[in-house]
Amino acid sequence: MSSKVRRRTVLLILVLVVVTVASVAAVGTWLFAKPDPRAYPGSGDYSLSDSLKWAHITLPDCAQSAVRYSTYSDAFGMSTIVSLRVSSSRQCVDDFLTQNRFTGPATLSIAEFVSSAPPEYGWPQDPEKTFSVIAVDFATTSPLRVSVAADLGPERAEVFVEVHSG
Repeated sequence: MSSKVRRRTVLLILVLVVVTVASVAAVGTWLFAKPDPRAYPGSGDYSLSDSLKWAHITLPDCAQSAVRYSTYSDAFGMSTIVSLRVSSSRQCVDDFLTQNRFTGPATLSIAEFVSSAPPEYGWPQDPEKTFSVIAVDFATTSPLRVSVAADLGPERAEVFVEVHSG
């Protein structure tokens, strides 16, 4: 075997080894990646940052550790749902509502707040409980329907947000 062929063989083997090691490292990182503890079970492979960006929602600093979320997208990309729950101080929830222009006077029962959140998310299911509910429609590149229910106590507050497309 000539030295030229030997060099090419060694180079080819080296390239194959590098590609194999890189592939194994990437799969290992994906397999052993720790999910975001703020994500609800079954929320898919969406980060909080990607979900918020898609939904055109921002979180104030005080809500970064007080948020739970889920993002579901169907297999065809025709429908996406982002569900958010922020449980924090009244001031933090007020900041979240104001920052995202979720304002408006309305008091409805939770039964009138249309939510696809499964019961394991722990969202209120009591039809007797009333919430301030605001429905907002954004005109963006793809029409989004936004439903917001806020339980605004004097010191603690919770807000439930669902953003739907498709």
